[in-house]
Amino acid sequence: MDKFVKIKKTKKESDNEKIANTNNTDNIINKETIIKTKNENSNGKDISKYLPDRILRDFYTIDGVELAKNLLGKIIVRNLDNGSVILAKIVETEAYMGKDDKACHAYNNKKTDRTKYFWENGGHLYIYNIYMPNNFCVNIVSGISGVAEAVLIRAVEPISGIDEIQKIRNKTGTLSKGKLIELTNGPAKCGMSLNIDKSFNAVDLVNSDKVFLINDPTNSKFDIEITKRINIDYAQEYKDKLWRFIIKGNPFVSKVKN
Repeated sequence: MDKFVKIKKTKKESDNEKIANTNNTDNIINKETIIKTKNENSNGKDISKYLPDRILRDFYTIDGVELAKNLLGKIIVRNLDNGSVILAKIVETEAYMGKDDKACHAYNNKKTDRTKYFWENGGHLYIYNIYMPNNFCVNIVSGISGVAEAVLIRAVEPISGIDEIQKIRNKTGTLSKGKLIELTNGPAKCGMSLNIDKSFNAVDLVNSDKVFLINDPTNSKFDIEITKRINIDYAQEYKDKLWRFIIKGNPFVSKVKN
């Protein structure tokens, strides 16, 4: 049985996550490009409170395990080509820790055309597909350039733009709660629902106007559970690392088969 650890963020940790205004060029953001649509998107939900500045470089250039924990509760902003916006809260992550991690694509520092994005600076995306050609998994690189660590986004909770997600996933009509959850409760489902594919490899979340992260302006409180990662039994001793982080009780967390 997985071991669960309860974590509550301290005030100091919360303060450390606030966006710093520094002179680093990575922190110079054109506010007009943050969200390019009206404050009320196509499904009628007022998203004006979700329009603060994006999360900046320093947040990402830390240890992968710490980033996996800190990403919980952050909001993914996805600007679609049709002018619509999808907002999704990160509710489940897994850390993959480079050359020593036998579950990691960068194990033994093996760099290929597919995996080379792992070595980017923290805040860049690494995208790969699993099982089916259009099943794309979204990973956020952590640490500094040359250190291959990244965080897999395993599940998100849609905040706004659900109608757009349904169009992308070819799901019509009013969805039951269970069907809604199934849209984004898994890593490949996240990639599909956010309309992210391999063309997003090496996209920089700090500078892109197509996809980036913001803090949750509602500052919702939650507890964190920590477990072993999923579906990596081949990773020998690394299958037991407690590098999966979830928002406790969130219904959008992916299902674990016993």
